[in-house]
Amino acid sequence: MTARARRRRPPEIPGLERLLPGDATRASVTKHSGLVRSLRYMAQNYWRPIQMDDLVSASGMSRRGLTKAFYRHVGFSPGSVLRHVRIECAKRLLIERDLTLKDLAKHCGYRSENTLCIAFQRATGMAPKKFQRDAWLTRYRTCRQAEADSILMKSLPRSPVPKPNLKLQFRSA
Repeated sequence: MTARARRRRPPEIPGLERLLPGDATRASVTKHSGLVRSLRYMAQNYWRPIQMDDLVSASGMSRRGLTKAFYRHVGFSPGSVLRHVRIECAKRLLIERDLTLKDLAKHCGYRSENTLCIAFQRATGMAPKKFQRDAWLTRYRTCRQAEADSILMKSLPRSPVPKPNLKLQFRSA
């Protein structure tokens, strides 16, 4: 490993294994050892430039066999799965941190912010910063609503609860 590769570390994102598509956790995928090795390689190195040859060497399969296994067991091509992983990482980073597009692209494995913006727009239907703004506004509104509800509950008068040992007396008319 070169000194340059050691300096460039991926951001710490908990639960990165959950970023794979839902079909990637099926039992048929876990039985296919070459596919599991290539998916693990993608999940651990998504922030680096990954070529098909890297996946082939990680899986120990042929290029054609790996592609067929992806389509058969996951339902997508290896490039689609890698894009999915990178976009999900970009979403998580946009929600959790306030990074520039250049830093976000670097952390997610894209060569430039333009490439990131185009891929993000195609995957989600909106620009990265618009996604971030909407996510932050939703979180802010949820917090404010919870705060308002707690204040409202404190300010409401409580109905008196009769004590259980008291005898009620009724007046006769």
